[in-house]
Amino acid sequence: MILKKLVAERRFREAVECYHSHESLVDRRNPERQLLAADAAARLGELTLGQQLAVAAFEQFASTGRHQALVPTSNLLGAIAFERGQVGHAQGYFSKAILLARRHDDLPMLARVSNNLATLTHFRGGSEAAIPLYQESARLFEGLEDRRGEAEASHNLGLLFRQLDRLEEADAAATKAVRLAESAHDRSLQALATLGQAEVTIEREDFQLARHQIVRGAALAAEADDQLNGIEAGRLRALLTFRQGDFAIAHHLAEVAGCVAGNLGSGLLRAECAALSALALRGLGRMTEAAARREEAVGAFQDFGAQAKIERLEKDWPA
Repeated sequence: MILKKLVAERRFREAVECYHSHESLVDRRNPERQLLAADAAARLGELTLGQQLAVAAFEQFASTGRHQALVPTSNLLGAIAFERGQVGHAQGYFSKAILLARRHDDLPMLARVSNNLATLTHFRGGSEAAIPLYQESARLFEGLEDRRGEAEASHNLGLLFRQLDRLEEADAAATKAVRLAESAHDRSLQALATLGQAEVTIEREDFQLARHQIVRGAALAAEADDQLNGIEAGRLRALLTFRQGDFAIAHHLAEVAGCVAGNLGSGLLRAECAALSALALRGLGRMTEAAARREEAVGAFQDFGAQAKIERLEKDWPA
């Protein structure tokens, strides 16, 4: 199947175009094709399309009793729901996926869903509880010789350690993620890992190195046609500029990134940009606007159940 080959080769734009090019309605309604196209669309940042196709595939798999096929479908739906800020739906899909993965002894999916559940746990404020989940996920991926999965788990662990101000551990995990992503030859994953490393580097106040890492991450995202990581690069440019004290430029960059994130349906990334915009406005002394942006960000984080994000904003606000 050409579509399957395109997704396996990470040619996601071509995969989505291939799916839409099918003249036969029967082909477009095939759940395996829908799932492949949904995965490709989600990786391109086209979350609405990805969710629509994955729901259609899920309904067909469920109606025909193909429970093993529901594992990757549920996991993908959980990942999309999480990115869109639909945390309750994400929890439900991940819980179903991990239950089915254990029932069918599907170790690759068990490792992937464990990683996603760890992210959700971290997101909701359970940072310490998420650490062993990430470590277990990374161990499973290593045993499966899945460098992509191990890189993702290491990247997530690095971000968690950064939030906890455990910067040496954060740097070690982020560096490992970059090394694994490079060995997997996956441009989108390399972008993710490189930008995660840049955020740790900003926290360590090595601004020159961080700028280099952001530029590289943005270039990798562009090469992979990865819109979400492209926006993340914009957010990190704003964060770097903010930390260097140029609040006006930081505000502008955060607003642009937030607008694009909203257009793509990424509520979480939009909220993160709003939080950064609020901090930049506060630095400019524009307190009324800063308070409004802060209220927007906190409200969005509360809707998502993102306790860890609220705690971080509260920590940065008085600084």
